[in-house]
Amino acid sequence: MTDYFTFTECDSLKKNYYCYLFYDEGSMETDTLPLYYEWFFSDGTKQSGIQVEHCFPGPGSYTVTLNIIDKNTGNTFDTQSSYGVEITDAVQPYITSPDTVYSGQEVRFSALESNLPGMEVLDYFWEFGDGTRDRGAGTVHSYDEPGRYRIQLGAAELPDSTGSVNGVCVFKQLVVLEGRDNEFAQ
Repeated sequence: MTDYFTFTECDSLKKNYYCYLFYDEGSMETDTLPLYYEWFFSDGTKQSGIQVEHCFPGPGSYTVTLNIIDKNTGNTFDTQSSYGVEITDAVQPYITSPDTVYSGQEVRFSALESNLPGMEVLDYFWEFGDGTRDRGAGTVHSYDEPGRYRIQLGAAELPDSTGSVNGVCVFKQLVVLEGRDNEFAQ
C-alpha cells in the first residue's frame, strides 16, 4: 500500500438522529376528564401530553410507555401502550467537525465517532478539498481562502489474505467564511 489510499464513490455523511415525535393515534379526549397522558422513557425521563418530542441520549434499546394518569390521585388510570425502540448509528466513517469556519482558523477533524462494526481499520485518510491530505483518526487543518470545501474521510481495512486493501469513505461540505484572527474551532 502507498503512503496514501485513494477512495472513489464516497457516500454523503449521514447524520445520526436521536430525537423522535411520539403521539398516540388512539388517544381519547381528556379535556373534560380528570386525566392526562404521561410518557415514560427508559432513559429515565418522562413527559406529559398527547404528543411529545423526545431525544434519546444515543444509540441503544429503549422502552417507551404511555400511561393515562388520574389528575386527582396521580395514579395510573390505564397503560395505553408500551413498546421497544431500537436506535442505531449509521454504519459509516464519521467526520466530526464544525460545518462553518473562518479562513486562517485551525479546525479539528476527528474520525473517532466512526461506526464500522466488523471492520479492522488500518488507517483513516483525509482529503480537505483544497488539494491537501492527511491521515490518522484526528487531524487539524486550516483554509487560506473562503469558499465551500468537500471534506472526505476514508477508512481502509487491514489487508485480506490476498493482500488486497478495501475501504469505505464519506464526504461532507464545509463552509469557510472570510477570516477572523486567532480563532480556534473545536
